[in-house]
Amino acid sequence: MSMKRGEGNGLLEGTVIYWVILLMFAGILGSFVLRHQGTTDRWEDYYAFVIAQTIDKAQPGDVIVLDVSAPVQIGARNKVATVDEMFVLQEGRQEVGVRLRAGKAHWYSYLRDVSVSNWHVDRAGEKVTLVFEVGA
Repeated sequence: MSMKRGEGNGLLEGTVIYWVILLMFAGILGSFVLRHQGTTDRWEDYYAFVIAQTIDKAQPGDVIVLDVSAPVQIGARNKVATVDEMFVLQEGRQEVGVRLRAGKAHWYSYLRDVSVSNWHVDRAGEKVTLVFEVGA
């Protein structure tokens, strides 16, 4: 079988396409890993999740006291201005946000239709607690 100049058997094109797709996938995966590599990002996600889960599991009338000393220290290192900016409740949207660095916060929704009141942060020496009450 004779091939004319400029004709190929498609092997090279298939290999090039494979490598382009592989490099694109590796780039997307690498950017995802680098974006979620910071410890602050993980702590924001963790504490927002824990607070939302606590609200979901609480019974009406429960007063919840959570030790948030560790995230407050992380937020202070990252120059978040106040503790009130670190822990945010948006009751109308049923969301809890945690911000431990400048910029956006991590938000989690709680699923139960409950009211959350008396949301505040108490300081007792080195210990910092988030206190709130879950209502019907």
